[in-house]
Amino acid sequence: MTGYYGRPLRNKIARVRLQALVWAYSWVLWGAIQDARSTLDHDFRAWGLERFEKAVAGFTGPDFGRLLVEVQRDD
Repeated sequence: MTGYYGRPLRNKIARVRLQALVWAYSWVLWGAIQDARSTLDHDFRAWGLERFEKAVAGFTGPDFGRLLVEVQRDD
């Protein structure tokens, strides 16, 4: 961040952290699809549920509201 913008920017850091939450949830969806379609001998349901719990923790955690505010800043 500092190398690109010259300094850390809270709105950019918040954007990265929110995007990470979206990606965490996308892995949940991928696990659900694999559970329904894959012929591999792997418990994709359990794998997806682990990621679901992590995503829920991020979306319901104490930092989520602050991130939504900070991503709108003009710093």
